[in-house]
Amino acid sequence: MTPARAAQAVVPNPAAAVSGPRDGTWYVYLLECQGGRIYTGITPHLAARMAAHAAGRGARFTRMHKPVQLLAARGFASRNEALREEHRVKQTSPRTKRSLARQWARDAVVDRCSTAVSPRGAAGTPGTGAAPTPTARPSAG
Repeated sequence: MTPARAAQAVVPNPAAAVSGPRDGTWYVYLLECQGGRIYTGITPHLAARMAAHAAGRGARFTRMHKPVQLLAARGFASRNEALREEHRVKQTSPRTKRSLARQWARDAVVDRCSTAVSPRGAAGTPGTGAAPTPTARPSAG
């Protein structure tokens, strides 16, 4: 995939990037990058963060391994909850992260158009959002 094509794959809805969340939600997100690597991060402004990754202004990891697609994101009520979940997810294998992304996609309840991250002409990418969880769930084993 060319760098221009990869950038198209993670360009969000520009209107959503401008408005941003006003409800205090923090998102933990999983990005698939070139080479099949998975990047895990947190942000209060998901669409703006996806635009930053696509433009090469995101994390050092995503500057070295260009983003291909947003696998999933899940909302949390506070930054602390999101940080705890990010840490837990980062301790897991890529296989487990992909499984978690599928689970988050099934549980997603936020309007997917507000943070759509998919190639032009493609159907919406699954798992682009979820409602904030009231409390962090205990991790399983």
